[in-house]
Amino acid sequence: MQQLEANQQDPTLENIVLLADRNTSVQQWSRPTVRLYRSAILFHIENQRIAGIISSEDAAKFEKLLKSLKGRPGRSERTSAKKAKHANELAIKRLAEKLDSSRSTVAVLAKRLFLSSVMVGLRPAEWFSAQLDDDKLVVKNGKSTNGRGTGEYRTIDLRTPVLMIDRQKIKFIENTLSIIQAASSPDKSNAELMTDIRQVVRRCGITSGGRNITIYTARHQFSANMKAAGLSKREIANLMGHASPNTASTHYGRGVSGHQSFRQRKAPGVVMENRT
Repeated sequence: MQQLEANQQDPTLENIVLLADRNTSVQQWSRPTVRLYRSAILFHIENQRIAGIISSEDAAKFEKLLKSLKGRPGRSERTSAKKAKHANELAIKRLAEKLDSSRSTVAVLAKRLFLSSVMVGLRPAEWFSAQLDDDKLVVKNGKSTNGRGTGEYRTIDLRTPVLMIDRQKIKFIENTLSIIQAASSPDKSNAELMTDIRQVVRRCGITSGGRNITIYTARHQFSANMKAAGLSKREIANLMGHASPNTASTHYGRGVSGHQSFRQRKAPGVVMENRT
C-alpha cells in the first residue's frame, strides 16, 4: 500500500490505517498513543467488517498492520511497564496479609476493594457509584463517553456461573460497598480517597512476575480469569464495560495468567444488561 498524506485524501479506513503506520514509523507517536489509536481503529474495522463495508481479507490485512505498530517509548510506557497485569493466588494472599497488618486508615478498604475487583472486574473508581440490587451489581461505566463504553451503565449478575461467586462472596461485596459509603466524607473527595488506597497498596511492595501489584492489577486479573474460563472477547468486553471487544485482549491480563479454578472449567456464556 502506498503512503498517503492525510490532508490530501478523504478519511477512508485505508488512509487512517496508513496515517497510523506513517506516524509510528517516523516515531511521532508514543507507544501509549499507538495503543489508544490502535484500539479505536480496530473497533471501527470490526464494525465495518460486520456491516459488510469491507471484506474479511481487508480487515485481516489492516489488523495485521496495526498490531505490528510499536511507537516510541514514552514516560507513561516506562511507568506502566512496572505495573503487574496479573496476580496469582499466593501474591493476593501476601497482599491481603500486608494490608491486614497495615496501620493505614484505608488498608481495610484497600483490601476489600482489591479482592472484590478480582471477583467482578470493576475499575477502582466505579465502586463509588456501584449498587447491589437483588444479587445484581449495577455499575456506572467509568468510560462511557465517545463510544468507549457499553452504555452509561452495565449490570453484572453475580449469580452467573462463570464468575463463581457464592453467597459468602456476594455478602463480601455488599459489605465492601457499605465500607465505601462509610469512608466517603465531605472533607475528602473520592479521588483523594482513591489516591490513599493506591498508595497503601503500593507501599505493600508485593510483586507478581517481577512487577508491582497495584489496585488496578485486580481488574487485569479478572480479565485473565475470564479469558481462562473461555469467554468470548465480546462477553469479556460487556463484563468490563468496554465498547471494543479488542480492548481486553490487547491491554489486559492474559488467559494463561488466569487462576487455576477458572482454567479448570470452560464456563457457559454470559448474558449482560447494558443501558444508557
